Amino acid sequence: MVVYVTEQGATVAKQRGLIVISKGGSELQRVHLIGLEQILIFGQVQLSTQALRALLANGTDTVLLTMSGRFLGRLSSGLSKNIGLRRQQFRKLDSPSEVLALCRAYVTGKLRNSLALLRRYNRALQSDLIAREAAAIRAGLDDVALAETPNQIRGLEGAGAARYFSALRSIFRAPGLAFFRRARRPPPDPINILLSLGYTLLGNLLHGLCEAAGHTYHETAYPPRVAGICDVCGSRLVQRDDDRPEVVKARLEKQLGALEEVVDHYRAAGLLQVVDGRRPIAAVSSDLLDCIEPVPYWRTHL
Repeated sequence: MVVYVTEQGATVAKQRGLIVISKGGSELQRVHLIGLEQILIFGQVQLSTQALRALLANGTDTVLLTMSGRFLGRLSSGLSKNIGLRRQQFRKLDSPSEVLALCRAYVTGKLRNSLALLRRYNRALQSDLIAREAAAIRAGLDDVALAETPNQIRGLEGAGAARYFSALRSIFRAPGLAFFRRARRPPPDPINILLSLGYTLLGNLLHGLCEAAGHTYHETAYPPRVAGICDVCGSRLVQRDDDRPEVVKARLEKQLGALEEVVDHYRAAGLLQVVDGRRPIAAVSSDLLDCIEPVPYWRTHL
């Protein structure tokens, strides 16, 4: 069993053979230690010494993450027990056919999501440019299915991304929020700033989930196949300097003015919706989906 503790201000304690999660005197959940393989603790959650000892003695993998999902570390009584799984992962990485299949699956998913988004917005916009770029992305999906090497797939991924961002120019039509091309370092406009912020948050979350899934290594006893790179998902095993909290804080402070322009525009238009991101992940996700699913304003206001 895997348990996710996302309620901020909760306490994780031990009572006999149970792990009890509570907040403000109210019990939220209790779990038997027997069968508890992993517990993931997000953000401001207190872990009692008794619970910590019990989890270590039980061999439960205890993972600590920030509220947004950034991996902080793990408490483990020893190296990973699942050696069989690790051996299978190494064998697959040594197999060209397995590597090709993974590349194909990743890029296919990315292109399909891009295509779905463009088609959704174009139902209302009826843009010839969006339709052409969507058709090109659809054709690229067929090419990915026939590609024979990872490098060919990478090239098709880049071409699809270029088509996708080209179509975005027709989607962002609000006054003062022009979008011409994707640029990252530094992002030159509010749209690129928001895109970079979104990709950074998503990347941090995926990296945290990768770490939490048990893709751990040891410098000498269990090194990665390529130094500093996760053998399973390809993510970095060290935190990038530009992702450290103090660097991100400075970047956001510098870009705050541009972000406020976007917020002010949609607030003035009566289209701004606010979601409290400090709540449990499931609640935030549900509210975000409620905000974006109808998408009524692309047709009537832009």
